[in-house]
Parts: sequence; structure tokens; C-alpha cells
Amino acid sequence: MDFFVRFSKKMTNTFTLKEISNKTIHGKYVEIPSIQRGLVWTPKQVEFLWDSILRDFPIGGFVLSENTKGSYDLMDGQQRFNSIQIGFAQPDKNSKAILWLDLKPGDTARGITRKYYVKATTISHPWGYKNNDECSVLSAKERRTALTLYYDTDSKNIYKDDIKIIDTYPYESKDGFPIPLAFFLNNDARNSGDFLQTITKSVESLPEKWQTRFWNEKNKKLLDNKKEKLYELFSRIKSTYRVPFSILPRESIEREADTEMNSEVQSDLEILFNRLNTGGTKITQSDLSYSAIKAYWSEINSKNEELAKEFMPAPKLVMLLFRLYLTLEKPYCEKFEPQLSIKKIRSLALDQEKKSKITDFFLDDDKAKKILDSVRYALTDIPKFVQMRILSEKQECFLLLFFLAAKGFDLNKINAKGLILLFFWFCPDINYTCNTLLKNLSECCNETDILNEIRNSICFLIENEKIVIIYSPQDIKDGLLNEKGVLKSDFKREAVFPFLRRVLSMKTCLLYAQRSYIDILFPKFNPADTIAWEDHNRPWDYDHIMPKDWSYNHSKSVLKTRVDFWRDTIANLAAIPFEINRAKSNYDNYDYYSLHTKELFFDEGYRELNTSITSNEQMVTKFENLVFQRFMKIYSECYKAFSDLITYKEPERIGILKNIISKVGNNSKIYFINSPYETEVIKRIDYLHTWLSVGIELSKNCMLSFTWYKNLTSNKYEFGLRKHINSGEIDRNCYNNNKELFDELAKDFNFSIENKGWWYLLKSIKPEEAAEKILEVYTRIKDKIK
Repeated sequence: MDFFVRFSKKMTNTFTLKEISNKTIHGKYVEIPSIQRGLVWTPKQVEFLWDSILRDFPIGGFVLSENTKGSYDLMDGQQRFNSIQIGFAQPDKNSKAILWLDLKPGDTARGITRKYYVKATTISHPWGYKNNDECSVLSAKERRTALTLYYDTDSKNIYKDDIKIIDTYPYESKDGFPIPLAFFLNNDARNSGDFLQTITKSVESLPEKWQTRFWNEKNKKLLDNKKEKLYELFSRIKSTYRVPFSILPRESIEREADTEMNSEVQSDLEILFNRLNTGGTKITQSDLSYSAIKAYWSEINSKNEELAKEFMPAPKLVMLLFRLYLTLEKPYCEKFEPQLSIKKIRSLALDQEKKSKITDFFLDDDKAKKILDSVRYALTDIPKFVQMRILSEKQECFLLLFFLAAKGFDLNKINAKGLILLFFWFCPDINYTCNTLLKNLSECCNETDILNEIRNSICFLIENEKIVIIYSPQDIKDGLLNEKGVLKSDFKREAVFPFLRRVLSMKTCLLYAQRSYIDILFPKFNPADTIAWEDHNRPWDYDHIMPKDWSYNHSKSVLKTRVDFWRDTIANLAAIPFEINRAKSNYDNYDYYSLHTKELFFDEGYRELNTSITSNEQMVTKFENLVFQRFMKIYSECYKAFSDLITYKEPERIGILKNIISKVGNNSKIYFINSPYETEVIKRIDYLHTWLSVGIELSKNCMLSFTWYKNLTSNKYEFGLRKHINSGEIDRNCYNNNKELFDELAKDFNFSIENKGWWYLLKSIKPEEAAEKILEVYTRIKDKIK
């Protein structure tokens, strides 16, 4: 019989709500995998699910599968299943979510489709959400007001203080009458009188703040008046409301396991799983892969969640550890194991020896746990928010650290923290970079060898554009400040400017620099718990120290352009609590900053600025130098984290270029491209640019140049007459004025006539020919260019 026909014939069973709350059916336990699709739905989904149930609307069915333990696994419907359980959960001091039923919701706003106001409070939203259909989050002012209602002070902070949601209630119900939904659902009274008596006894166990606000004669009378309708409602849904489910028989799964097939072909089970999980809440391919691992490796599920707790989301961890194990198993480590497909996961699961070894890797505390403990400790100084950004954008960084920890190296001795920050901030090709490190470090035997090889690899990767050239704070100052220590008027032409612009946009640099301040203010904020903090991107605002409105929407001008360059960058931003930023608004109120001068890198000079800044050149200059100095403090704090990993060595081709210079003479110099200009090579760091030239200035608009471009895969050599180093392109008047000479050179030296872009005349030659050809052409045209 066809698999899907067998499956569809099982759609005849139903759950009662009580069975769902008890996680049992037919006397068997139902296990709920905490798949990272959001184990807990969004408040809107939970609240509206219960509104549907109370209105007798269908909510869709569940899919179960028989497992080897004599119980069932819930394959589809985890969010609905869990949301129903929350409704039945008796509130107490350990509750992480409470559902309330507001019996007096007040006037209904237009467009609201609710009939029953079921309201959710959670550990991250102890005040609940708006009553609208979007379940919008409360404003910062409303949150402060709510905390004052609960605790008689607005100084409480969910990111810092231990707030029990049993002490709170939905803020939007402050003028209503909210009662925990569980008090109604768990009330087994046989008549309305007993029903009321049981509810009364339950609510009298609630905290004093709730009692004082809601348990008054008016609300007691309201409850008495509603007892008949409430008793009828909850008696009915508990006795008659049913949720359908289907059971995938164990023999179907076993038949799948026994079926011989190409490992590249999806099994019926996988097709079913994909079909079940492509509707409803959007999930990713990695979520599906994680679900496949949980299905095939049920014995490691709880261990993986234990290892992941407060470190990273469990799906991310299990995938990284699988890839790590498979990488370590390779005889030669040249590349990390790529992302695992469901097909690959199934193939591993069907190989009993590999499956057993992977299981042991997770369960043995001397293996996976030891690796993770080492990495956790090494990254302690990086804010959790920044760690999660690294994980989200460049998870290969974690895989590399896992590998080094698995090899037994002391991550602190090799500055793993600096390594991961450097790669996160300055590495555009993270896969190539981490694979290069893997290959180069695999044979190292001790921390000294590892550290030296890391430095050599970073230098190699910078030279080949896999990591951007990283300037020191002193390099930045030398490049951008004049002899008086003031920002140059043309600083944007300096070679270091592209690097400056890059770092100015990186808010994680600001967060790292402010890490101590953030850890003190928000110790309970842990974005690794993606469920609890789903609606909280972060507990801080990025505040414009000089208010944004002082230049935003002002008329265009040179002064406004100068201000705008810095205005929205980390040089003029500070991460401060939402409530402080909302209170400061667009005013120049720096009292809070003065209290945290060191932590926020604040300078009292900001007080000398005002709303007329875009029309006052002296004030603009003051602002530019204030933000530049603040930026230098922020970047210096970041640079210290990885500075010991950077040792710039002279690439091999520099010796060749220097040899050309020694032979050519005639004031020839080495330049690097600082698009669209060129800059003379002065510091060792300059040698790491991919485009380097040996050039002789012929006139104010023409150079004789040999240019060498080098990357990982090729070398490109160009020789001829080109634009001046201080020009963006050729000067056509120069060509016209020297056309006869240029035509002769093209004929005699086999140049192609370009007369566009960077080149007047161009040909390709080898480095070993360069000195001779430069001298030959130079002798011919010296002092002849008009």
C-alpha cells in the first residue's frame, strides 16, 4: 500500500484539551521535540489560538509518530500543543508564561476581531502586550508605568532584576479584571456555584498587588454575574472540544529504514516531514536539518539542549558539533565539513558505527562538553549580543574555535577572543579564511606554533584580500590628522579612509568597547535564548549624542555634509537604556552621559554644540574633532583585543619591486592604489595592498609606471604611461598635446593606445623585464612630456 495512503487513513483520532495538557493519548506519553521554529508561538498566535478554542473554531490537527520507547513523538503542531499546555499551567513563582482571561476588557477598538481577551505575560514581557490584533509591544513609558504598578518603583529592569511574572499582570488590563486562564481550565466543579467558589479560592492566592487592584466588591459582583456563562463555556470546551491527530505507525518508519535506496534520493519520511513543515510558521532548511537530527538521534536531544543552554540556540550548536566531528574524522583536515543536508544526516544515521561514535561524542563529557566549556571561557569578555551576531553572520568562526579546543589547545594563550573578533569585523570571505586556518594549523603541536601560524596566515590572507588591511589607532591618527593634531580638511583622500568608514558603521565595535557597561546594566539579557527574547532585539537604544535633528532635514550645505558624515556613526552613537534615550529624546541633555563619562567615552565638549551647528564652521570643526577622538577611544579598545595577532611581514614581491627601484633610480617610488588615487608606500602595512606600482613622475598629469596586481589565483602586470598619482583618470589634453610622441612610443615599444581610464599607453611585461623597460622608455621621453 502506498505510504501516503497508509498515512492518510490514520486521520481519525482526536485529543481533548485535557489530554493535550497532560501530554498523553491512549495512555501513552507524547514527547514534544523543542524544534527551533519557536517552541512558544508569538503572543499573537497564542492569544488568538485560545480565542479560537473558546469560540469553538477548529485549530488544525497534529501528527504523531510511534517511537521505540512505547510513546509518541509530536512531528507537527508543536506550537499549538505547547500553547494549549500553557493555558492549563497553574501560575507560580517559577512560571515563564501566564495566560490571563480579562473579564472586563473595556471598550473594543475598531478592527479588533477578538471575542475573548486572552492575554499573555512572559518573562521578557511581564507587562503583556497591547489589546490590538497585532499584540503590539508596549512603549517604554508604558513599561515603566507598569513596573511602578507592580513594584511601586520604575527602577526595576527585566534585564537586571529578578522579576517574577506571578507578581505582574497585563498592563492593558489594569482597568479590567484579568484572571489566570488556568483557574478556569482546571476547575472541575459540577455546577456554577462550586465553579465560582473554586475560582474565588484560586484568585485569593494571587499576590497582594493583584488583590488590591482587582479583588474588590465591584469585580466580585461581576464574577458572580458571569459565573453561569463562564461555567457553561469552560465545561463545554473541556468536554466537547476535540483536536484531530494522526499517527504515523512505527512499521512505516522501520520500513523506511530497511529500504535500500540511493542516499541522494529523499525518503518518503523526509518528503512527508518537509510537507508537514512548509506551512504555517516559516522555517529554514537548517531547522529541517535539525529536526532530522532529532528524529534520528533522539538519544542526544536533551544533552544538546543542555550544552546549548545560555550559549547558543540548540539547532545551531548541534549542526556545528556534527560538522566538527566529521571534520576531526578526516585523515587530512584541509576543509571543514560543509553544511549538512537531510540526505547526509540520514546517511550517517543508517551507518550504525558512525551513529554510535557521534552519539558518544555528544554524551561523553570529556568530548563535546569539554570543547564548549573551553570556548565559552575564551569568549567570556565578548558581549552575548555580539557573540550571537557572529554566530548568525559568520558561524564558521565558532567552528574554527571548536576545532582548536578539540585539539586541546588553550584558547586564551592563542587569543581566541581576538581571533574571532578580527574575523567577524574584517573578513569578507569567512569560509576561505577558516579553511585556510584549518589547513595551516592542523599540524601544529603547541600554542606557540599555533600563534605564529595564525599570525602568518592572517598576513597572507590580508595580502590576498581575504581579510581587509587592518590599521592600528596610530596609523589612523598619522593618516588623518595634520601636524597640529586636528583632522585634515581632505582626510577622505587618505589611504586609511576606507578602513575608517568601515569601522564607523560597525555597531558591534561600539558594543564591544562598552561591554563592561552593558554587562552591568543588562546581565539577564541573553539573546542565545531566542524564544524568551524573541521580541527584544536588544535592551538598549543607539542614542545620537549630538541629536540627529540638529542636521537632519536641514538645507544642503558643505557644513551639513561634514556633520552628516559623522552623525549616524559609532563616533556619535552610544548604547544606552531605552528609557534613558526616550527621556533624552532630541535634546542636548548630557546629565546621564556625565555620570558615565568613561563607560560611554563622553567628552564634556559636546555641551558647546547647539542647534545652529550646520551654519557655524567653528562648531562643525569642534564636532568633527570631538567625534574623531571619541572614535579613536572606541577603536583602540577593539584593536587591543586582536593587536597581538597582527604582524605585517614583507611579501616576496616587495623585494622584486625594491630591486627594480634600485636599478631604475631617477626618483622612482613604489605606490599603492588608493582609488582613484595612488599613495607612496611608506609603512610596512602599505606593502599588503594588492595593486602596487613602481612609478616615475614625468609631468603633473603623467607617470611612467610598472603596475603589479596579485591575488590568490593570478598575477597581472601592466606597463606604460598613465595618469598622475593625484588624478582620478588620464588628462585628454595631455594626450592631445603629446600625440605625436605617444604614437611613436606605441609603434617603437609595441604599446596599445588606450587614452582612457588610467592609461595613455599600455602593454604587459614580466617583473624581470620591468627595470630595463622603464629605463629604456624613460631615456626616450625624459623632459619631453608637455
